[in-house]
Amino acid sequence: MQTTIRAGVAALLATLLSLTVVAQSWEQLYNGRAPGNLTDTVSEKRNGTPEAPELFRSVMTPMVQVFRPAKPNGTGILIFPGGSYSVLVWKFEGINTARALCEKGITCFIVKYRLPDHRYQEHAEDVPLADAVAAMRWVKARSAEFQLDTNRIGCIGFSAGGHLAATFANLAPPDARAKFAILVYPVISMQDGLTHAVSRQQLLGPNPSPAAENRYSNERQVTENTPPCYITHTQDDKVVPVENSIRMYQALTAHHVTAEMHLYPTGDHGFLLKLPIPEWRDPMLKWLQSISYNKKN
Repeated sequence: MQTTIRAGVAALLATLLSLTVVAQSWEQLYNGRAPGNLTDTVSEKRNGTPEAPELFRSVMTPMVQVFRPAKPNGTGILIFPGGSYSVLVWKFEGINTARALCEKGITCFIVKYRLPDHRYQEHAEDVPLADAVAAMRWVKARSAEFQLDTNRIGCIGFSAGGHLAATFANLAPPDARAKFAILVYPVISMQDGLTHAVSRQQLLGPNPSPAAENRYSNERQVTENTPPCYITHTQDDKVVPVENSIRMYQALTAHHVTAEMHLYPTGDHGFLLKLPIPEWRDPMLKWLQSISYNKKN
């Protein structure tokens, strides 16, 4: 009986969330072959249906999936799902996040960024960042269409997607810079003893140079131009050590960048979206309001 009730409540919540999204669409980021691709013959793989993908693999054609809220409040956010730079955890970290944020008026753009593959891409380590930059430029160019304030467009990333969000926050050119970054159990560093080994190998290859490791160690790339950051992690994360988030927060503080960090004692990796939506979403929105990048809705 209890199982039936829980299933009914979950279905009702899903229906209510769907009502907050008035339109969805898929949009390509580039015309023709994406810069850096050496071939067009690699087939993309997915789990789930085209209408409801769960995972993506072998991404060679970067796109954004747009979620438009019923009552846009002018804030936009690029969503970078994680997956160790090996897959994109689309449903859990992408679609679920977009629906929860749309409920509060935020227009969401889930970025299907290319997964680095040194066999098929030139300078594969730079490809995810290039796609993030292209996505921000695409969104800004259509800000009027989406009723967005270009001073209130930021990003959120999970795990390896958190690494991309931090890299994007640090290294994007001025015309594509995020106005805020939300880093969720993020891989921050590429340094031995701190990094997530699979993410580093997928991004940088098996024998990265010290220069590549330093460039993509985000705790070493923070400047006064890094936008405000919100960071959350658990102390018992067995996949990505919480020290990643701590080092990033310390670097932000040292450079006088506005930052807020929420550490939970337990929950392990992937904890955030296992919580009730208000429990993880509302502190983020309160922080956005505190830096004047999100209007109450």
